[in-house]
Amino acid sequence: MRNKRILLSILALSALCHLGARAATPEAQRLVERGRELFDFGRWSDARHEFVRARSAVGPADYEAAQTIDYYLAACAVELGSADAEAALVAFE
Repeated sequence: MRNKRILLSILALSALCHLGARAATPEAQRLVERGRELFDFGRWSDARHEFVRARSAVGPADYEAAQTIDYYLAACAVELGSADAEAALVAFE
């Protein structure tokens, strides 16, 4: 039951995040796009790695890109079955 609620939250937030978040630098944008592609193909560990790299490339002034990256990091944690997945989703909200 808990997993279904988490998955439903991820799907709902996914629509919001796909509306056009732009990263501050071209490198960060490339990493986010690569992470999305990997996530869509079910390669959550690889996607998480790309999003962690993108998060370090995004400055604090680019709130929208940071929010998108944080969402995908939480979604990857859920898909990978991490113990802190629920906490990551709560922190994202």
